[in-house]
Amino acid sequence: MKSIPLIFCCVSILFFGCRNQSHTKCSENDISYPIDNENSDFDKIYFLDFEQNINDAKENSFTINSLAKSITFIPLETSDKALLGVEDFKVVPINGSYFVSSGSGPYFSGIMEFDTTGHFIDYLMQKGGRGPKELPVTYQWSHNHNLQLLIASSLIEILVHSFENNSTKKYGLSDYFFHICPLNDSTIVSVPSIYGDGGTDRPYLHFRNQKGEIVRSLYYHRKRDVPYLSEGQGHGETYQLYRDRFGNALFKDIFNDTIYRIRSINDVQPYIVIHRGSFALTVKDMTTPSAIAQKVCIRGVLDTKSFFFIKYRYKDAVHSSIWNKQTMNQIANIKVDNSKKYQIVVNNRNSNCFTKYQTPCGKEILIALLGYYDGKLYGFLDALEAMEFLPNVKEDDNPVLMVIELKG
Repeated sequence: MKSIPLIFCCVSILFFGCRNQSHTKCSENDISYPIDNENSDFDKIYFLDFEQNINDAKENSFTINSLAKSITFIPLETSDKALLGVEDFKVVPINGSYFVSSGSGPYFSGIMEFDTTGHFIDYLMQKGGRGPKELPVTYQWSHNHNLQLLIASSLIEILVHSFENNSTKKYGLSDYFFHICPLNDSTIVSVPSIYGDGGTDRPYLHFRNQKGEIVRSLYYHRKRDVPYLSEGQGHGETYQLYRDRFGNALFKDIFNDTIYRIRSINDVQPYIVIHRGSFALTVKDMTTPSAIAQKVCIRGVLDTKSFFFIKYRYKDAVHSSIWNKQTMNQIANIKVDNSKKYQIVVNNRNSNCFTKYQTPCGKEILIALLGYYDGKLYGFLDALEAMEFLPNVKEDDNPVLMVIELKG
C-alpha cells in the first residue's frame, strides 16, 4: 500500500518561516512548564530554528541541576551473575523494577531486573542461547507500558514478553530491522534495514504484528532521490526511531527536517520541525566528508514534558541542544569534541542525548540520557565517575543509575 508522500515538512517551514526565535540563557525565570496532557500538543507542530541558532550556539554554564527537582543515584549491584558495561547501556522502569542491559550483538549482557534499591533480582532474558527466554544474538529491545509488553529482536528471531501474564513467546523473522517501537494499538513500528535499489518503490516504515510479521508498509515513490543507506553509515543522515513521553513512536526521516509522531498504524503526523535551512544535508553531500562536516546531522531526540533534548553533529563535534517547548527557544547547547574521553557518553547507542551534571564535589561531568518515563529522566554514571562522591562505589562496579525528577 502506498502512502501519501511526506510533504508536511515544506508546509511547516512555510507556515513558521517568519517566526523570530532568540537564543536565551537558562534560568528559572526563562522557563515555563506546559500542562502534561497529550491533547495539549496533539495538533501542535514545534518549530526549532536550528539555522538561526547554530552560529550562536556557544557553550554556556548550563547543567541539568538547574532543571532538576531531585536527583537519585542507584548503584546497581555487582556480582558474578550481574555484570554490566557502560557501552550501549539501557534502562527502562517497569512495574516497580528497573530492567537494564548493556552492549549489543555478541556483547549483549542480557536483560537484568533490579529493584528500586539496585538489588539484582534475576534475568528477564539471558544472552546468547536457544532457551525460551534467550536469543542467539540480541541487538535491540523496547517496551510498551500500556500493553505491558517487552520486545527484543535478533537477526532471525523476535522475543515477546508479557508482564500481564508473565509469559514469553518467540517467533522467526523473515527480515531484519534496525529500530523497533511497540505502539498502543498493539502493532510494532520498525525501520527497514535497507532502502531499495532505485528500481522499485521503497519502504521507509513497516508496521508489524506481535509475531514480527509485516502488516502494512509506508513507501517512498521511486522518483524520490533517496540513496541506498544503512542505519550506521558514518556521521551523515540516518533513519531513526524514538519514543515520545507517552510511548508513541517518533520517526526521523532522511533529508527531511520534520520528525513525525506515530500513534497508531493509521496515524502518522508531523510533530517537530528541526529547521536547518542552509545547514540541512542533501543527497549530494553524502559522498563528501568535508561537506557533511558543515551540515547539521541529527543523531538523537528526547521528548519530555517541557523540553526537547536533541543530539546533533556539526563541524566534527557532537552537540546537545536543549529547547524550551513553551517558547521554542534554545536554552542550552553543549559541545563535545572528538576526544576519546567522551565518546562512550556521546555515542552510546541507546542514548538519545547527553547533558552536563555538576557533582556534589563541584565537578562538571557528561552523562548520557537514556529516556523519559513517568516524568523522570533516566541516565547513568560510570562507577569511576560516581566513586568520587558516592560512598561504597568501587571502580569496577556496575554503572550507577541516575533518576532525575524535573521541575514543573
